[in-house]
Amino acid sequence: MRHHKKLRNGFTLIEVVVSVAILAFLLTSGFVAYERTVDRIRAQMLEERALSVAQRQMEMLIASGQEPNSIDLNGIDEDDPFFSWRMDLRRETFGGVPLTLASPIKATITVEWEEEQLFEKSGIELTRYYAALDPVSGSDVAVPIQPAEIDMDALPDDIRKFLEDAGIQMGPDGKPVFLPSPELDNEE
Repeated sequence: MRHHKKLRNGFTLIEVVVSVAILAFLLTSGFVAYERTVDRIRAQMLEERALSVAQRQMEMLIASGQEPNSIDLNGIDEDDPFFSWRMDLRRETFGGVPLTLASPIKATITVEWEEEQLFEKSGIELTRYYAALDPVSGSDVAVPIQPAEIDMDALPDDIRKFLEDAGIQMGPDGKPVFLPSPELDNEE
């Protein structure tokens, strides 16, 4: 009996399917990794552009040395209209010291942009502290203390007593209420 030797000149169907599946998996993984890398580069470029917008606004505040009026506290960037910015100025307290007009001014510039693909907002913040700013025209004080910022319960007892003796008390709406002075009542 003669044995016929099978000639194997090609690949079987299973070998071809397995090799195509492996190749598809490798190409898909490579494409996903490439796409994620491109997205990260794009996000980094947007953040760098937003940071330059924030730095430009902060430099304008530094150069002027003056508290901006309410019109100059937000807007669309003139050099890069893809970004909108907002400035927040407020007095800050450190180490439990009560807020005064000598407290440092915290300037925060927030820059936002809309992600076109995700339809969501992204943004960055840049913060700097100032010892003082010149007030806007017509004001005596730059960045006045907002009454809601004073928490009477958080003040030390001696300062709270001093304010109460001066006739200042915080109302339920968080605004100061000036009580009539006992000396004025005695004079009448």
